[in-house]
Amino acid sequence: MAMSSDASNWFPDSPGAEVFVREFRTAVAPGERGYLRSTPPLVLLQIDSEVASYAAKVRRVASSLADALHEDGKLVPYASLELEFAQEERPTLLTAVAGTRLAFGVPRNMTPNRFPDFELLRDFVEWICNPPEGAQERGGAKALRNYAYEQRVGRGGLPAALWAVGGRSAPPGLGGIQGWLLETLFQPAFRTLPRWLWARHRSRKLVRGWLGAALRQRASHEGLFEVLENVASVQRNRLDLPAGHAQHREALQVLEELLVRSLLADLNTPAVGRLLPKQRRRTARPVLLVALPAPDTEGSRAAERFLRAFHQARDTGPAPGPLVIAVGHTSAGLLADLGTRRCATSPRRGSCCTSALSPWC
Repeated sequence: MAMSSDASNWFPDSPGAEVFVREFRTAVAPGERGYLRSTPPLVLLQIDSEVASYAAKVRRVASSLADALHEDGKLVPYASLELEFAQEERPTLLTAVAGTRLAFGVPRNMTPNRFPDFELLRDFVEWICNPPEGAQERGGAKALRNYAYEQRVGRGGLPAALWAVGGRSAPPGLGGIQGWLLETLFQPAFRTLPRWLWARHRSRKLVRGWLGAALRQRASHEGLFEVLENVASVQRNRLDLPAGHAQHREALQVLEELLVRSLLADLNTPAVGRLLPKQRRRTARPVLLVALPAPDTEGSRAAERFLRAFHQARDTGPAPGPLVIAVGHTSAGLLADLGTRRCATSPRRGSCCTSALSPWC
């Protein structure tokens, strides 16, 4: 469900806006954690594109919402997306920005989220959109797997430690059978084997899980990187078409939807009662604040692509997901795709979006 309200005249300078902000804080950090199991609406605070100083108005509304998330410190994990890339020619996938920013600035006394699925799919999208040198010639699932594991090693942790150990060579004075064994077995034991185990684990989790369902590959005997390479071969050809081509836009939408689904999978409610210290109950709902630039810009198209992908993935996903609030002018086509419910507003009452944000509704 999406809720739309014309906020040009009542937000943020009205009693209704004060009520909205209060309910907003309650919805993302409720006193009863059970309310976090409810799925919030996608909220659109519409700003007329003809209003004077449109960009300043959008920024002011978005800043008011961001400020509401800071009371005695940061209240919840959130990403404020101001679309600084609005004037860039290269298309940007907004989910990649959102997921990266959610990983930083975690509130005090809150266990950080981990993003293994999102980070892997973000590396995959980067492989397609900005392939490393020689990637086209090497090609294949093995090259994609090696690239993804290199990125995983670069993020530290146990894979990075094992990779560093595997890179050591035999001491200068060690020769004979001992030196040969060290050179022959050390790297496979600390580099090749961990990479194989990592790829096998990710294949079992993703192909049998949300990725296999999204790509209808659950019954496939292919591994994760064979599946992803099939996706890459199709989408890479479509991305080579001019930016305004319909298939180019469709390819970006497909990649955006994969990124959104991976982010929602990582933001699922953590399991409770297990031994791992980070498997703890979620205490707050993440928030994504999207400030829409002027219509018919690359930033506006990127934002609407993200909102479409989020709407579709959230309706079919198992988790309630984050609260997404978009501020600015949205096209009639997007409103139709989202099945938006329009809210009557007034400066005193605020909006029916206010009650929709309440976790009790």
